[in-house]
Amino acid sequence: MPIHTVATASEWESLASATFVPVRIESTLHAFRGSMEHHGDGESGVTVVRSGSGRVSRTADLIETSPADLALFSVQVRGTSRVEQDGRQGRVGPGSGVLYLTRAAYQLSFPEPAEVAIMQVPSERLGLRRDVLDSLVARPLPLRRDPALRTMTRVLRSLFSPRPVLSDVAQALDVATEILSSALRPDRRRSGRRRNHAELYAEFERIIHERLDDPRLDVAGLAEQEGVSIRTVHNVFAERGTTPAAHLREARLDRGRHLLATTRLPLSDIAVLCGSEDASVFTRSFRREWGLTPSEYRRQNQVRPGSHPSE
Repeated sequence: MPIHTVATASEWESLASATFVPVRIESTLHAFRGSMEHHGDGESGVTVVRSGSGRVSRTADLIETSPADLALFSVQVRGTSRVEQDGRQGRVGPGSGVLYLTRAAYQLSFPEPAEVAIMQVPSERLGLRRDVLDSLVARPLPLRRDPALRTMTRVLRSLFSPRPVLSDVAQALDVATEILSSALRPDRRRSGRRRNHAELYAEFERIIHERLDDPRLDVAGLAEQEGVSIRTVHNVFAERGTTPAAHLREARLDRGRHLLATTRLPLSDIAVLCGSEDASVFTRSFRREWGLTPSEYRRQNQVRPGSHPSE
């Protein structure tokens, strides 16, 4: 999707109102800059927002003329923000998320340049009572403490990368919505909700990403961590034309390739970060995958200081 860039607060207001719901924007910056990149269709989508300092307001008169009932979940990537709704204020820092609803007035304040990833979905799709949703707005949620929310965030943000976890945008949004709904439920530990294979794949992929340096991680470990059978793990990956072991191996070697190109870490350290306690074993696996030894690959692909890798 194209990245939409603006150079004034009034242009930013028009872009934000068209992407989400009508809002008003104020900024004291003389040289305001902002950009949005969006995936989705209709009322469901995810948008990466980068902007300078400012304030976003959805007021009663705007709600009266545009009474959309959407749930917005904002993940703070960089900078900080403050969300005010329903008499509550929440300060949101990097690595936290926050819910707010378009059916009620709210104010978002950004005291510094910031980047957020915002998922929007019709409130009814979360399957939660109105009073439950109202009780959750403007309450920052630390994503690091919640594996499900980390999975949701990875699914959404990966849509803006060359290798999305789920390449079908509609499926990715469905999975993210199901995960958010479960994470927000007061009785989530007792719900026993049955997850589909797309959601399980997203969970497995997140676990693999977080434990690439763990040589003990295997199919049994994936099954145990998510409370499913080993057969289910194999079936989930088979639907994507691979096996759990092959996916784990490819992910580790891809990390090795990235570290070789972007760092000066010794090969022994890179091997450990890729789940191998033996650099010679890592070297053999790397050569089978890429046709070059790690040293040869590094000589051909080392990124110079100040430049940025394309991967």
